[in-house]
Amino acid sequence: MELLYHVTDADEVLGPIDRDKAHKEERLHRTGMVFVKNTAGKYFIVRRAAKPTFPNCYDSPVSFHVVFGETYDDAAHREYKEETGLDTDLQFIGKFRHYDPPERQIVSVYLAITDEEPRLDVHEAVSGAWYTERDVREIIASGDVTPWLRDGFRLVTAR
Repeated sequence: MELLYHVTDADEVLGPIDRDKAHKEERLHRTGMVFVKNTAGKYFIVRRAAKPTFPNCYDSPVSFHVVFGETYDDAAHREYKEETGLDTDLQFIGKFRHYDPPERQIVSVYLAITDEEPRLDVHEAVSGAWYTERDVREIIASGDVTPWLRDGFRLVTAR
């Protein structure tokens, strides 16, 4: 059983909630994502593995749930290292609310700037490549993306 944070719309903690219950009952919980950008201004975007939700869709290289007892920052750093093999500084960009059944989440968005090549976690992604901002916008317009990629990328590029 994986416990997550059950939260209000204002991201105030109501208590722990089992991940399966959070999804089954569409309870608001904490998640996050990390975008990776290089100094040439390109973003590393992946194709998700054949997962139950959004299989083979484009996504940020790191998407995660915040486990009860850890902070958004702790979860972002842990997952960033696990899913990319990198250990660079992360910049907190902001948060947004996302509702797309069965997900009902507050998403915390981070940005890593590095010229190192992320490695792929084969359980999470089948491929990954560097794309210009324009290319990512075209990928998003194609609709073959996770819904949170669209909202997260909008937040990252609004800076």
